[in-house]
Amino acid sequence: MAKKQTHSHRASMLLEKIQREDIPLGKFVNWLRYDEFFHFLKFGDGEWYCIWENEGMIGLGKMPLSPEVQQEMGGGLKKCSQSPIIFGMQNYSLRRWTKNIEEFLEENKLWHIVWANSDVFHYASRDGELFPFIQQLRRKLIVVIGPEYLRKLPEHTFGYTKFIQVPEYDAYGEIERVEAEILATQEELGDGIIYSLSCGPLANVLIFHLWEQMLENSLINVGSLWDIFCGRRSRRYMLTRHYPDETLKRNLGLMK
Repeated sequence: MAKKQTHSHRASMLLEKIQREDIPLGKFVNWLRYDEFFHFLKFGDGEWYCIWENEGMIGLGKMPLSPEVQQEMGGGLKKCSQSPIIFGMQNYSLRRWTKNIEEFLEENKLWHIVWANSDVFHYASRDGELFPFIQQLRRKLIVVIGPEYLRKLPEHTFGYTKFIQVPEYDAYGEIERVEAEILATQEELGDGIIYSLSCGPLANVLIFHLWEQMLENSLINVGSLWDIFCGRRSRRYMLTRHYPDETLKRNLGLMK
């Protein structure tokens, strides 16, 4: 009798089956330096859960699930799978949702997607190596889409040309308003803008909707990356014992 596959074994098999390319931070830095525009989104627990479920809450109760969100997330991934969008995969989600992800990719014939490491920016921040990325952002025109507390970014991190605020709870509920503001901003400022998105699963949906209209701009789903730079240690890796003030200073270019 064949042995039943363990979850870890199945995860290892999936890792071998899917196409992956770990894009280093330096490549993103060079794209910014030389105005090579790109769109980056990521699939972590929240985004995959939007596909698996159409009711309940995610993000510690910050966003309600719905059939609409489910269709937007799964449908967007299928529709844009051949696009030049960079699709980031969270390693933890790949291990946790192995069976679900495998079945979704198989059912929808999406094995051609090349997945980048969605944690590239967070890992660089954790390791005190994010400054080259922040340094380039300081030289660019930036539009930040995120909750109110990210308005503090110019105090220590980088300035922005425009801030589009989203609610901390149920940002997706304001998708029409946010999308209209982004397009109005593009009309006002023109192209050549870096859009930093920190609005949960809404970020992916916005990129699905807008990437074709904004080819001469970069849309980057950075998730919670900037929280710690605005005084919020919102993720486990940001806890003081993992992420001391010295690491924050290195990321800001204040010490080597």
